[in-house]
Amino acid sequence: MRIKKFTKYTKLEVLWEDIISDCEWQDEEDVNKLKAIPAKTLGFYIKTIKRNLILGHSVLETGECDTTVIPWSVIKGINELGGKDVG
Repeated sequence: MRIKKFTKYTKLEVLWEDIISDCEWQDEEDVNKLKAIPAKTLGFYIKTIKRNLILGHSVLETGECDTTVIPWSVIKGINELGGKDVG
């Protein structure tokens, strides 16, 4: 996916693929069924650092926030959800 620029605190819905891991012994038939899990994260755009998208979920008036970091390489789509409510 091409890295996009957003205005700080733009509300986003990010569609991405999560990694799975399993420590059970599996035969080849079971291994052939494995695939990444689709995921969806909602948040406010904070910034892009290198190849990572940084989202904030709860943003204080001081600018502090709790965050999620998603590598652009696993992002399958991004939907803008409207205007900014923060900042």
